[in-house]
Amino acid sequence: MGVQGLLPFVSSASTEVSLEDYRGQTLACDASVWLHRGAISCARELAEGEPAVGFLRFPLRMIALLKRHGVRPLIAFLGPNQ
Repeated sequence: MGVQGLLPFVSSASTEVSLEDYRGQTLACDASVWLHRGAISCARELAEGEPAVGFLRFPLRMIALLKRHGVRPLIAFLGPNQ
C-alpha cells in the first residue's frame, strides 16, 4: 500500500526530528488516516454494523502524545471536493 519507492526517493531531502523540536507550534494532521488506523482495533464490529468506539483510541492517543510534547494538534477532515 502507498507509493512504492517513495521513502528511498525522498530520503536525501528528509531529516529525523523529535516532537520536542515542534514544541509551541501547531501540527496539522489528517484525521481520516488516524481513524482508519484506529479502525483495525474494532474491524469486526464495524464490518457487522455493531456499535464500536475502538476506532477513536488511536487518534486520541496521538493527540495526547502531541500535547504531552507541547505540540498543538490541528485535526483536519479532508475529503472529496463536491
